[in-house]
Amino acid sequence: MSTTSPTGVCTKFSEQLTEKTFAEALDALPRFQLACVQRLPDADDLPPPQVSVTFAYDDNRMFVKWWVAESHVAARCVQEGPSPEVWTDSCVEFFCSHEGMPAGTYNNFEFSCIGVTLCHVGAKGPFSGPDATRHPLSPETVRSIWRDSSLGAAQFDTSEAPATWTLAVAIPKEAFGLSAGDDMSACGLKFNSYKCGDSLPTPHWVTLFPIDTTTPDFHRPDGFQPMTFA
Repeated sequence: MSTTSPTGVCTKFSEQLTEKTFAEALDALPRFQLACVQRLPDADDLPPPQVSVTFAYDDNRMFVKWWVAESHVAARCVQEGPSPEVWTDSCVEFFCSHEGMPAGTYNNFEFSCIGVTLCHVGAKGPFSGPDATRHPLSPETVRSIWRDSSLGAAQFDTSEAPATWTLAVAIPKEAFGLSAGDDMSACGLKFNSYKCGDSLPTPHWVTLFPIDTTTPDFHRPDGFQPMTFA
């Protein structure tokens, strides 16, 4: 499937997908390039990873799949505690908000290349300590997210990456704060998608939609764009 310019199209699945079949089903859908690069002020002008993403949904879940080609890959984090530091590994992310959320709040779903997951909700700000404005979703919610990685689920240290690795996830709509009767396509969803690797030999930050900052910062709901449901 060819890669197109980002438009945020989310395709409706009419057939019943399962945890075993959903990742392959996403291969036939349009892919959108993460082509907006954020850099540290003194960073070398290294080529960013090549990343594309697709989106789909059904009555119960949002589906997202990333295809990543990068020079190095790492999966050191484990699924322990409420906030595993997945952004230090090879990491892909889906941030979003919708009309039913209080102004300024949003979800961040962050995944290492082997599917270790961080999920927070709240307003921009710290996620720990007495001044925390963001809070982790429950362990039960994290476990309810289907994850399928071409790299498997075992930890490994930094190594040369394969030509392409993939990660597919299926997020229940309850994780977005929606109820069973809510129509995901009618909730006014806005979003952005990211790829990073803060502690890789070649740190990088790339986004689907542009973010107007002088240094990398993914926690910018002002950069979210509307999701188009098809």
